[in-house]
Amino acid sequence: MILSGAIQDETKNFNGKKWTQVSKMRLEKIYPFQNLWIGINSDGGLYFSKNNGKTWSFETGNDNAQATSIAIMKERIAIAATQTGLKQTTDGITWVDITDSLIQGTNCSAIACGENGLWVTSNENGNYYTITVDGLTGWKKTTLTSVVSSHFIKKVYGRWFIDGYFDLGLNSLDGTIFGNNWTLVASFSKTSYSLDCFYIDKIGFIFIMPGIVAIGKLDGMDSQKIANNYKWSPTTIVEFQTMNSAIIKDTDNIFIITDSAIINFSISTLKRTTMLNTGGKKLFCENNRYYAGTTKGIYYFNENSLSWEKTEGIDSEVFDVNYQNGILMAATYSGIYTSETKEVSL
Repeated sequence: MILSGAIQDETKNFNGKKWTQVSKMRLEKIYPFQNLWIGINSDGGLYFSKNNGKTWSFETGNDNAQATSIAIMKERIAIAATQTGLKQTTDGITWVDITDSLIQGTNCSAIACGENGLWVTSNENGNYYTITVDGLTGWKKTTLTSVVSSHFIKKVYGRWFIDGYFDLGLNSLDGTIFGNNWTLVASFSKTSYSLDCFYIDKIGFIFIMPGIVAIGKLDGMDSQKIANNYKWSPTTIVEFQTMNSAIIKDTDNIFIITDSAIINFSISTLKRTTMLNTGGKKLFCENNRYYAGTTKGIYYFNENSLSWEKTEGIDSEVFDVNYQNGILMAATYSGIYTSETKEVSL
C-alpha cells in the first residue's frame, strides 16, 4: 500500500542548515536500511520509503504492527520489537514473524544488536532473549531477578547494559549472556525509562538519567558493583528533570536534551556549562556536526560561537533525525524533511 502526502518542491538544501519538507507522513522513528528508509510510529505500521522520504508504503499485514524499536545488523537484517513479538526483514519491505517458541507472542519492549552479531531483546517481565547468529534461530532466555520491566538495552565497550526500571544491570562477560549471569550495577531513586550509557577512555563508563550523571570504572572482567566509585553530580540540575537523549561530544563534554532545554554538561566539573531553553527528543551527530531535534525545529552546534543555532525550514516538533548516503532526514510532527550534506560551512 502506498500512502499519499508527497511534497513536490525539489529545492535542494544543504548540510543540515536548511531543510525541505518532502512528505506529510508523520513518523516517530526513522532508520536507514539498504538504501531505503524504514519508519515506525506509536499508531502502528512498519513503513518504508524508496525515494528518501517522499512517499511511504507498507505491505499488507504490516499496517498494524506496533513496533517500539528496530535493531539493524550490518544492513543485512533488521528486527523490530513489537507488542506481539519480533518481526524480521532482509529487504526493509517484507516483514515476517520470528516463530521461535520463546519469542512468538511475547510483548517485546526493546531490542539491540552488538558489533559481534549478538541480538538482545527484552519484555515487560524482565525476561531477556539472545541469539548469536544471523540465522535467527536458537533464541535463549535469561531472567533478571527483581526486574519489573525494561526499555533500555545497549552494548558499550564490550559489555551489555540493561535497565530494570529502578536498577541498572551489567553483563560482564563481553556479550555472552546465555544464562543468569547479570550483575547489578546500581540502584537509582529515579523511576524513569530515560537512560543512556557511554564510555570514554581513561574516564570510564558514564551513565546519564534524569538529574544524574554518574561516572565509574570497571577494571578488567571484574563484575564488581561500580556504585562504590561513582562520582555523582553534587546537586540536581533544575533543567535536568527529564532526559530524552544524550551524546558524547569529546572527552569532557556531553550534550543532553530534555523536555525543556539542551544542556552542555562538563564531565570534569560535573556542572552545566551552557544551556539553550528549547527542549526536544533527539540529539544526532554526523560528520562531526551536532544536531538537536527540538519542539521548535532543528538546531546545530556552532563550533565557532560554542552555541546552538536554529536551522531553516522546520518549525514543528522533531521526533527523530538520521543519515544515509548524503541525506539527513528528520521525522517531525508536520511530516518528513531532508537536507543534503554537501560541504557548506556552518
